[in-house]
Amino acid sequence: MKKSIYIFGLIATLLSCKGQTESDKRFSAEGEFAYNVQLAHFETGQVESRGECTKEIFIKEFEKFKWKEQLTQANINLSVSPTISVINNESKNEMGISVVGNNENDYGFWIFYGKDGFMNSIEVYDEKSVIPYVEKFFLLDFKTLDNEFKN
Repeated sequence: MKKSIYIFGLIATLLSCKGQTESDKRFSAEGEFAYNVQLAHFETGQVESRGECTKEIFIKEFEKFKWKEQLTQANINLSVSPTISVINNESKNEMGISVVGNNENDYGFWIFYGKDGFMNSIEVYDEKSVIPYVEKFFLLDFKTLDNEFKN
């Protein structure tokens, strides 16, 4: 995948967080975990809160998310990177998964982790590689995630 696409995806994702100073503006405060989505046709900073979730609900939503379709639309629109995000309401740790790439045959994911305004990222190339990070997040294994995302 071309580096310029990654840079565009990173910039679009970071800009989508600009102006958001409180996690509760983007996530439901109900439940231990809550999630939201940002679709290709959304404005910068616009998300759709989906409410509280469990690990099973979030993974199911991640797996059924139309990543290739959303990537194509984002590339046509030159818009935000389609993203699904989750927060642990007690710790305020967040994880966001964004798709970036050239087309449906040449794409990958940026996984963002941290607290609002202080996110680090990891790049992975397929959907199956995302799941172990999601599982650690829902196990509240923030120490391991902190170490993995600092490298």
